[in-house]
Amino acid sequence: MIENLKAEIRTVPTPALNKAKKLGKVPAELYGNKQQNQHLFLNQVEFEKIYRSAGESSLIDLNLGSGQPFKVLVQQVDHDPISGHVIHADLLQVRMDQTLEVKIQLVFIGESKAVKELGGTLVKSLEEVEVSCLPGDLISHLDVDISSLNTFEDAIRVSDLHFPSTIKVLTEPETTIAIAQPQKVEVVEEKPAEDVVAIPTEAEAKEAENKTNEETKE
Repeated sequence: MIENLKAEIRTVPTPALNKAKKLGKVPAELYGNKQQNQHLFLNQVEFEKIYRSAGESSLIDLNLGSGQPFKVLVQQVDHDPISGHVIHADLLQVRMDQTLEVKIQLVFIGESKAVKELGGTLVKSLEEVEVSCLPGDLISHLDVDISSLNTFEDAIRVSDLHFPSTIKVLTEPETTIAIAQPQKVEVVEEKPAEDVVAIPTEAEAKEAENKTNEETKE
């Protein structure tokens, strides 16, 4: 299902931009499809909710007034480093008959025997894959089942993924996506024992003293 997002035209330079942000408006740019860039305002709460669901590889119907909605993809999102809220977004207008190159997010599911039973650690070396397809064939993500990682020698590669036939994978097939690694055991080097000076007993001290006296007399 395609999400619907409302937007309003924003003038540039934008007067009282900070005030608009405090009212929950996010500045955005709409470009692509050989159209002139349009400066927009999005509702922050609405956009963040849709973005969590759609990501950057799902089509969104962008509504501007009463006209036909634009088919768009989220291209880039900037977040506030403290609050984490979206502070700016770039939206790409697409043509439904034109092939796109986008990145599909990988979502890891299942349990790995090497992790659960052998005490290993899951290492994900790739979390998205570049693909080519028509906008209507896009998917928001692809599930990757890690249950095939039974030993530390097993690996999941791009060639193991199962995309719909309408999607062409552009990432190198032999690229490793995930493995299970044994946990590193820290080896503590034992320090060599320091030389211990033996303290003679009283009897041993007396015997040594007598021996010394005898040697002196001689």
